[in-house]
Amino acid sequence: MCLALVEPSITLIAKPTLSLTAEIFSAVPTLILSAKLVIAVPIVLSRLSSFGLSQLSHLEVLQLWGNEFSEGLPGVICNLTSLKSLAIARCRISQLPERLSQLSHLEFLQLWVNDFSEGLPEVICNLTSLKSLDVAECKISQLPERLKNLSQLDRLDCEGNELTTVPADLFQCRKLRSLNLAGNRKLSSIDQSLLEHEHLSYLYCEDCPALVSPPYAVCSQGIEAVKAYFEDLVKDGVELNLVPVSIVGDTMAGKTSLIRSLQSRSRKLTYRDDTSIFDETTRVFDVQNLELENSQAKMIDHGGHQIYHITYRYILKERNIPLLVVNLEKFKNLAKNKNAKIATEQLCWRWVSHLYLACPLLGPPLLVLTHSDKLSDRELRDCKENIFKYSTDLRNQVLEAEKLRSRKNKALHKIEFLSDKKVDVFTEENTFVFGNESHQIEELRKALDDRCVKFKVTLPKEWNDLCNFVEHDFEKPAVALSEIQSKYPKEKCLHILRYMHNVGQVLWYESINSLKGFIFRDIPKMTAMIATLFHHRSREEWQQRIKNFKEFDHNGKNISKPLYMKSIDKFLKCGILDEFLLHHLLHVFKTESNFPCHLAIELLKSFWILHGPIKQNSEDQTSETRYDYIVPYFATESIGASWQTDERIQLRVVIEMRGLPLPHYAFQLMTVAVLDELADDRNTTLVKNDGATVYYDELALHLIHNVTDQKVTLQSSSDEVTNLENLWKRLAKTTQSVLKVLFTAWTASQQSVYVYCGHCLFLRDQNPETSVDPSWFHPKGDSLAITQYSGEQKLTCERTGIKKPTVPSALMRPCYPLGKKKERSIKRYLTSLSLLPQITHAGNIVTVQAQQEEGDPSDQNSPVVAVGPVHVQAPEEGDPSDQNGEVVAVNPVPVQAPEEGDLSDSELSDTLVDPDQDAEPETIRPCIKLRVQNLFCSSEVYRMTRVRGRCLIINNVNYTYSDGRTDTRHGSIADGRRITGLFESLDFICSEKVDLSGEGMIEEISRETERPEHTDYGMFVLVIMCHGSETGLVGTDGNMVERVVVTDSLSAQSFPGMAQKPKLVILQACSGTRSNRVMTDALPHHATSQHGSVAQPTPSFTPSQTPSIAPQLSIPPRTSSPPPSSSSAGLNTDHLLIWKASFHGHVAYRSPEYGTWFVNAIIQSLSRHACHRDLKTLFESQIQEKVRRRSIDHGHGQQPSFESTLRKRLYLFPGYNLS
Repeated sequence: MCLALVEPSITLIAKPTLSLTAEIFSAVPTLILSAKLVIAVPIVLSRLSSFGLSQLSHLEVLQLWGNEFSEGLPGVICNLTSLKSLAIARCRISQLPERLSQLSHLEFLQLWVNDFSEGLPEVICNLTSLKSLDVAECKISQLPERLKNLSQLDRLDCEGNELTTVPADLFQCRKLRSLNLAGNRKLSSIDQSLLEHEHLSYLYCEDCPALVSPPYAVCSQGIEAVKAYFEDLVKDGVELNLVPVSIVGDTMAGKTSLIRSLQSRSRKLTYRDDTSIFDETTRVFDVQNLELENSQAKMIDHGGHQIYHITYRYILKERNIPLLVVNLEKFKNLAKNKNAKIATEQLCWRWVSHLYLACPLLGPPLLVLTHSDKLSDRELRDCKENIFKYSTDLRNQVLEAEKLRSRKNKALHKIEFLSDKKVDVFTEENTFVFGNESHQIEELRKALDDRCVKFKVTLPKEWNDLCNFVEHDFEKPAVALSEIQSKYPKEKCLHILRYMHNVGQVLWYESINSLKGFIFRDIPKMTAMIATLFHHRSREEWQQRIKNFKEFDHNGKNISKPLYMKSIDKFLKCGILDEFLLHHLLHVFKTESNFPCHLAIELLKSFWILHGPIKQNSEDQTSETRYDYIVPYFATESIGASWQTDERIQLRVVIEMRGLPLPHYAFQLMTVAVLDELADDRNTTLVKNDGATVYYDELALHLIHNVTDQKVTLQSSSDEVTNLENLWKRLAKTTQSVLKVLFTAWTASQQSVYVYCGHCLFLRDQNPETSVDPSWFHPKGDSLAITQYSGEQKLTCERTGIKKPTVPSALMRPCYPLGKKKERSIKRYLTSLSLLPQITHAGNIVTVQAQQEEGDPSDQNSPVVAVGPVHVQAPEEGDPSDQNGEVVAVNPVPVQAPEEGDLSDSELSDTLVDPDQDAEPETIRPCIKLRVQNLFCSSEVYRMTRVRGRCLIINNVNYTYSDGRTDTRHGSIADGRRITGLFESLDFICSEKVDLSGEGMIEEISRETERPEHTDYGMFVLVIMCHGSETGLVGTDGNMVERVVVTDSLSAQSFPGMAQKPKLVILQACSGTRSNRVMTDALPHHATSQHGSVAQPTPSFTPSQTPSIAPQLSIPPRTSSPPPSSSSAGLNTDHLLIWKASFHGHVAYRSPEYGTWFVNAIIQSLSRHACHRDLKTLFESQIQEKVRRRSIDHGHGQQPSFESTLRKRLYLFPGYNLS
């Protein structure tokens, strides 16, 4: 039998593995010592010696992940001579004992994420039986020569280190089959002796941009390309020193003048008149060579107009040198009219985003400041300081926001120079000033020369000949692949063409069937083709074309000038391009450039610029048909809010971009990608400036993007339940299409996917439930597969308003195929909901859950209680609603809006508190039941340590707002005293913090999660008692912290000490303003969020965004509002249990003498029932019921709620520990 005790559970697995924790066992049990087990032991260093591992002479597998071995690996491990596999990962070791060489049978050694910055320990070279060595992310700068002694080595993983070269000695390991060098950003060369190695089959060099021998553009193709490079280099080589320099910046910044000045070594200006036909400003981009002392630079002058940004991502490659040009006069004026941070964001940071989102491997940018003659010396100094300061601040702000949200894939962390907070974005040494009298031309030339020299590469002569053949021996911009392969061997030809594509010499779309047969050798002509549609003076260009128009025929139809003008007008207003107009433009372009029309159309489609052709009926009702193309960039109208209220059944996904902001055109490309996936001749398609709608027979698909908020909303909707299956399929496909664009075009972008609850959308809930990156959603690489899900279960939704809310899973996640029976069941469920009143914007009516779905095991005869202000209409005769359920309206009194200026927090009378509610601490009942004690080591529950963990209590009592007003949460001091006593009695180490500001709350939680002692404990408790709103928690200064920021700060990445361990969060705060009385923990009228609005969901509060003075506001009446931000709901972490004092949108009550109902219920319930119930069950059976009954008794509606991502049951086992 194979027994596994894997932290924190016990399971049977195929391979015999045993995992123990030092907190439970003081020594290895005799049964284990006598058995021949393969043992994996994740333990703590201080307890290791007591485990008696030296007795396990038969031990073959030992795993010691995440221990503290900073003082050295324990010697007892070196005595386990039977070991075949040893994992010492994340153990903070820097050396290995010489005695480790005694492990003569060791075949697999994992040492990843340790510190070997002083060198890889030589003792490893004595392990001659070693087959696999993993030293990823160990800060290794050099591999030892003696590594060649590992004659059996089959696999070596050196990913994410600081290697500069791969020595020849390594390739004397003749059995080496797989070598991983990815992520070594300082790696510049791989020894040519690799050619002599016959067995090496896999070579991984991704994310190694410094490679020059072989070039990174070769190594990124894999081992076959590298071998071909070395084989041809042996014959003859040619040194290449031409390096691209990408020059970007706002229009009229002086980019073209800069290039001319560098070429002539004196100041040269271009003629700048944006409206003149003699205007010399750059269209799309211009390419000119610059001769330097030791190298050549290919200066790529990118047009600064927004309309040309779409071409940037086709030109930028890893070997490019980024150069940003800023007009100081424009910066000064913008800073004066707005502020210096906005000026830096618009003129500097936005361009940085363009560059590094498309190509995250670029090095640090050079900064050129022009028009300095327009500023005084002091103004120049101030502008430079502001650019340096605010560029770095903006970078740090994004990094901090990502840290708080705790996303696994942090966008900026893929961009090395932007990820290091110790280094400024722009530095003095990389900044150059140009003006009328003074300029730094020679200094900039030298800086460019130094950068270019680093990118010098040696290319095999045969490769260089093919490059010259493709670039210079053809006149046409697109060359057939077959023409090239007719003169060069096929396999070698493919390696060279991929190299040329990777360095930006040509474009080759190898994965697109319609284009893979052509090599596009003239990139400037390709971008000029784009300029036929996109021009910064579109109106003037079209007027010139109309002036020069001559009638022509298209497919046998005469195109007159009026028809031509009408087509142009439709294109510029609606983004709809008639086929004849597109062909006419491309025909003119072909005459000028020899670019084939059919390839031009395929390229525009592959760039996601153009969608089509779409078959259209003739306007004159003849049998003739015509075809249109769609270019969303030129659509002028907006979708508006109609998509929110069209059909009854709605499914919605919101994709929210994080990190560096995506440029405006990126969202237009997403629209085209969605149309390519879903639209065809049978559908009706409406394209607007901010999205598109595709109508099918009985359903609709909406895409709406918001550039300002960096969000894309996708919604499928219909009136028929029978379309539910297709709605999910359409939504899944659309989501895949959008993510594919993001993953392909902007590799450093980061997204969060929010899936909305269809049940909430059906009820038109203003704050629908959401799930963030749900488990059923699996975007993996190119597959982007969304798994099918069975529709046989029910899921919970807090918006239903009953104790155990359940809704058909088909309304909350993909469930197909459904089948007729399931469709009928869902239809009955939705019919019952539609008979009940809906929530009004004023909050006076609440939705009441009706009958359960067919087959629901819950009690169908029990009355459904609607707590709070309700209005229930009697069903008309023949009403098909469920007759077994009874709707009881408790206290159906409309809510009276508070009078303007009313800032009081009227206290509930003492009579509202039960007589048995006193201030004395409850006695904790110990865990004495044998059935519960036996669960202590069970795989069904979370493991507890002797000291259960730490408990942080944030208790905000006294509030002082920006307008000078004050507010006191009377009774909260009693809550704090009793909750502290409770958790101390439950073996927690408690720390209470009183009266913290919004920033203080964030900082205190952050400090707590950084405590190293959390690794020794079994769980963590966070208690926050304060004012609150639907989305946030309020500090004593009136500033709001989003709830999602609190929960994300407890994720495994932000809180590694509690990774895979349970966290309990208790929130004593209102979740809204719906109430019959005003003495609550609701957000006070004059407390505000950073953006000055409390009626709408507010953005997260971060230290870098702290407002110095919170503006004075009053709560406006609840009115119709746009859909809430998707960031306001949903959990983004596992092993988390959240107890909330009130149901979403409602208030929580507090006694001025005895404290809150919720905290009192927690204290009573945990004291009496934690001994025999898990916390989730205890909350539902005790805490919820206590508060609910008390609220009904006193005529007030309060219903606590919870959210859980626990993987197991959570018991506290009060008073019980294993000896």
